[in-house]
Amino acid sequence: MNRKNKTLGVAKRFLCGLLSAVALAGMVPGPELHAEPAYDSAYTDTYTMEYLLIPALKKNTDVNGVYRQLRMGLLYKSINEGNIAHMYFVEGVQIPLESLCLLYNDGLISGYLLKNVAGIPYSAEDITPVFDAAYYYNKYEDIRKNLAYDPNLLFMHFVLVGMPEGRTGCKDFDPKSYKELNPDIAKEYGNNYSLYYYHYMMYGRFERRKK
Repeated sequence: MNRKNKTLGVAKRFLCGLLSAVALAGMVPGPELHAEPAYDSAYTDTYTMEYLLIPALKKNTDVNGVYRQLRMGLLYKSINEGNIAHMYFVEGVQIPLESLCLLYNDGLISGYLLKNVAGIPYSAEDITPVFDAAYYYNKYEDIRKNLAYDPNLLFMHFVLVGMPEGRTGCKDFDPKSYKELNPDIAKEYGNNYSLYYYHYMMYGRFERRKK
C-alpha cells in the first residue's frame, strides 16, 4: 500500500470514529526538513520528521520518552497532529495513549486527535476550528425550521448531514472553498466533503492552507 492510500485510510478511520462518537452521544505530506549539502554529495534526499521518528517509535514504548520526542517535534513545528495520527496507525509503531494525554495536558494537541485515537466520544468543543453551533443554526433556514437551538443536536446534525453535504459550520472555514483552493487535496478526496474537514483539522490549519 502506498503512502497516499495509507493516509486516505487513516482519514477514513478518523471519520468512522467521528460517526461512532456521535452515535454514542494518500495524506498531504507534513513539513519537510531540508538543508543543502555543504559539499558535493549524492545524498540529496529530503525526509520528513515523521519519517525520521518512525524507527525510534517502533523501539521505544516508554511513555515519557515518546512524550518528549513528540513534544519536541510539535514545539519546533517539524510535525503536526496529522503526522501523529498517521504514525499512530503505522504497523509496529507504539505511541502510548498516556504520552498523548501528556501532550494534550500541555495544550500541544487537540481533543480531536486524542479522543479519536482513544476511541472516546467527543463534543462540538473538540472541533471548534470547523464548527460553531450558533453560526450553523443561523446560516441555514432549513435547520431553523426543523431543529430547536440545541448545541448537541446541532453538532450531531453537522456531523451526520452538514459535513457530507459540505455545509459551512463556522465563519472561518468553508470546505467547498478549501477544495477549490487546494487542488492537490481535491485530487485525493473528490466530493467526499467530510474528509476536507478532517484534513483542515489535522493538517491545513497548521500548514496555513488557503481556505
